[in-house]
Amino acid sequence: MEESTSLKYQTRLLFQSAAERRGIPLSDRAIDELVEKVRYLSLTGKRRPSRFQMISSPGSFRPTNQLAALLAERLRQLMTVSDAEPLFNLPVLLVKTFSVFTVPIEQSDISGGCAIIGGMPMLFVSKMGDVDGLFRCAHQIAHVLALSNQADTASLDASQNELGRAKSPYEHFADNVALNLLVPTRGLGIALRQTRKLLRATGPLGDVELLHVARIFGVSFLAVCKRCEQAKLLPEGGALALNRFLKEKFGSAERRAEELDLPPRLSASFSIASILAASHEVRETRSLEPAIGRQKHVHKDRY
Repeated sequence: MEESTSLKYQTRLLFQSAAERRGIPLSDRAIDELVEKVRYLSLTGKRRPSRFQMISSPGSFRPTNQLAALLAERLRQLMTVSDAEPLFNLPVLLVKTFSVFTVPIEQSDISGGCAIIGGMPMLFVSKMGDVDGLFRCAHQIAHVLALSNQADTASLDASQNELGRAKSPYEHFADNVALNLLVPTRGLGIALRQTRKLLRATGPLGDVELLHVARIFGVSFLAVCKRCEQAKLLPEGGALALNRFLKEKFGSAERRAEELDLPPRLSASFSIASILAASHEVRETRSLEPAIGRQKHVHKDRY
């Protein structure tokens, strides 16, 4: 009983401190939710030593694009997924490979966070069901990696901390880890080639094929555009410009996708039950080509 009370108190202090550092006005109720999720995991989660030391070492974190790409590649290797495979089951893979739990939360002030408490690394992701759910999860992986050689600690991101906004170098680094992890270079190339072939698209890269590719990898239109920009397939600034164009003309990229009658997005596996049971499940992989094949309706509209 005393141990449980002590854990709750220490966890509360960690999240309060994390919120204050980022200037996030978290209510007592919001902090209580985070504390309760930690307590639940400490009681039900299968504790195993973290394997993050296989990826990083103390002092190795300098926020460069090259390191972000290397970390993403290493993560995929350790999770034994190819560089052409979508990661809809990322939360389950994180448990099975690294003993890192992804916890769904219902918060309006934060987009996500991470913590290491009692030796247990965990990620917190808000609004997991929306377009950026997987991206938020992958973004937090970079943060928990940076914290992996510290004692009990926590980090939180404000709700406005989304892709495309002005950020600190470390936040941009976390974005780049997420982009490279979720949309690997080889997979992006295969997806674009096959999608353009199916659409019979010629000429410059356009919004229609990019919307299809975003669904293949389970990320936002802007995320795919950012990866294309990094790969020099779009000019510098092209990702934000194209995303802004769709927002101004159609209301948002997702509304444009609906207008094109693209099939619904696949859902990532974010339920606590599936995550806790990950050690006893056989991982279901999704190959890239079947994902492309699910794009039943093709369109040649280009803007």
